[in-house]
Amino acid sequence: MEKKRTTIKQSQKITVSLIVPRGNKLLYVHGAKYHTWGFPGGKVELFEDPFEAALRELYEETGLIASLKTLIGIYKFESDRGNDITTYSFTTGRYKGEPRVMNKEEIDEVA
Repeated sequence: MEKKRTTIKQSQKITVSLIVPRGNKLLYVHGAKYHTWGFPGGKVELFEDPFEAALRELYEETGLIASLKTLIGIYKFESDRGNDITTYSFTTGRYKGEPRVMNKEEIDEVA
């Protein structure tokens, strides 16, 4: 079997997002930099596993310690800046704690 060479472009980014159920609602975070609402998540660090990155990002943004329930999908697209983005989207299972702002420079509100 011939192996294909994979090249990772400098503009390629891997990100994670988490859908966190809260009763009959979902958890959202408000980004301080771009003033937008979205699901918790962020960039996967070099050599970091996307599953571990998802749990790290959730804790860094909301203070929640959770388990991952489902990998919903892996989505690829090109950003407005021309970067190739691959996003791993998850749902969480049970979590510990109450959502709170952990770093006001990154996230300024949770709802």
